[in-house]
Amino acid sequence: MAMNSIRLFLFFILFVCSFSATKLHAQGGDLARARAQLQNLPDSLSLWKYSCFASLTCTQTTFDNWAAGGVNNVSVVFLGNAALQYKKDRWTWDNLLDMGYGMVQNEDEDLRKNEDRIDLLSKIGYQQTEKLAYAFRGNLKTQFAEGFISPNDSVPASRFFAPAYVLASLGLDYKPVPYFSIFFSPITAKYTIVTNQDLADAGAYGVDPAVYGPDGTRLQAGKNVRAEYGALLALMFKKDWERFGVQSRLELFNNYSDPVTDNRRNIDVNWETLINVAVTKYFGVSGFWHLIYDQNTPVPLFEKQNGEKIQVGTGPRLQFKQVLGLSLNYRFSTFPKED
Repeated sequence: MAMNSIRLFLFFILFVCSFSATKLHAQGGDLARARAQLQNLPDSLSLWKYSCFASLTCTQTTFDNWAAGGVNNVSVVFLGNAALQYKKDRWTWDNLLDMGYGMVQNEDEDLRKNEDRIDLLSKIGYQQTEKLAYAFRGNLKTQFAEGFISPNDSVPASRFFAPAYVLASLGLDYKPVPYFSIFFSPITAKYTIVTNQDLADAGAYGVDPAVYGPDGTRLQAGKNVRAEYGALLALMFKKDWERFGVQSRLELFNNYSDPVTDNRRNIDVNWETLINVAVTKYFGVSGFWHLIYDQNTPVPLFEKQNGEKIQVGTGPRLQFKQVLGLSLNYRFSTFPKED
């Protein structure tokens, strides 16, 4: 994409952000009246609480005769988070949806994604004491679109539901305060799903690969599902202040039923943190950090040889991702706020 096109694209995004902010401001009175009306909801609806956060981050970097060098680029990232809670008597139902999608355009390179995730969590609990409940927890993680390891790749490393991770757990949920919970399940089923057959045949994300004959003929297709059964420990912190919000989730899974005895010591780690800070009513700073370790997921390993980045193998590695920037934000919540 030529730089003129990049600048035009950035101008369009800034126009959309400005227009959205103006519309949000104009609708502020309507939203305030709508919130006031919520105070008079029927009892059946007053049992529900909800919150929503959305941010749009736009960046552009341009270099012109810059001695130190650099790559012209433009990027747009959307982050969204929604929570819905139902509580009646001793029953609770908590739902959380996290989404993110972003695109980056480097000069002389194809448009590619730099953020892509769908994460749906649902938990049903039955209170035994004020702070302890029996609970069932379900979780789905996947992504929207195909992704590539490097810009020049023609074979995607991921697609929608390739992979997808499904966890179903039965256990105890301890909530010492409303915004923090500790969930432990000794009985958890974890399914890794790879619906794309090319990725499944390659054994991507830990599924059993295809079996080939001496002449290269595929004798048996790769498995599309990998099942693991073990224990899960999940910590959840979600709290909103007047101009500050934090959501952090740490999940530790141990596959104690792995047929390879040595692998039973391994722990899968998934840690996600979303922080948003309001600078003004609709503009602020938002950041997302994601750390993953999974012994069964082979990560491409690269080395620089003669100035070129060459893949030399695969293996389990600690994976880390960060999305940080100034953004157009919108947030509302019926959950109690802290001062």
